[in-house]
Amino acid sequence: MTSNILDYTNIVDVIASRYKNHYILFIFQIATFLLIIALAAFTHICYPGTVIYGFWRLVCELFVITLQLEFDLGMSNLLELSKSI
Repeated sequence: MTSNILDYTNIVDVIASRYKNHYILFIFQIATFLLIIALAAFTHICYPGTVIYGFWRLVCELFVITLQLEFDLGMSNLLELSKSI
């Protein structure tokens, strides 16, 4: 079990060293995502079932799909990177 923890910390160190200059972009993506969720929640409360709520919900779902694609791409890059270590 200890070796699994050490492997995990090694992977985290590799990710951190590779993407250390891109943390601001990551924070910006998360902040944008939270803003979109807040707008969708606000329009759901104030204007349920309207076009504007549907628009923000669509934007939110598209943003989630984008994040999932970025995560999948990042994981495939991580797999290639871990093979080179």
